[in-house]
Amino acid sequence: MIKGKFNMFKHAISNILQNAIKYNYAYGKIDIIIENKDNNCVISVIGIASNAAEHIFEAFYREDKSRSRKIGGEGLGLSIVKSIIEQHGENVIYQPNNPKGSIFIVSVPRLL
Repeated sequence: MIKGKFNMFKHAISNILQNAIKYNYAYGKIDIIIENKDNNCVISVIGIASNAAEHIFEAFYREDKSRSRKIGGEGLGLSIVKSIIEQHGENVIYQPNNPKGSIFIVSVPRLL
């Protein structure tokens, strides 16, 4: 159980998972790790292809603009994720994980 608005949190996690599916490597895999750390629920999603650390949470940013017609989307998903998680008083972190893609780590307060 977490502290926060369920629908908003669900939307944030859904956006990360949709990106993981859309932008994964061919025949890649996605790992999801859920842990309790320091009274927080920490969710790590591993396996999203990305090299855009400095722009990853910017609205309308598309790493590969040539793929946008094939894949769809407007480049808002991760900026929405960041906004939702920050509204819960926590953060989302991007970490490169070469050669296996990226790691997105979301931390939100747990109900005690």
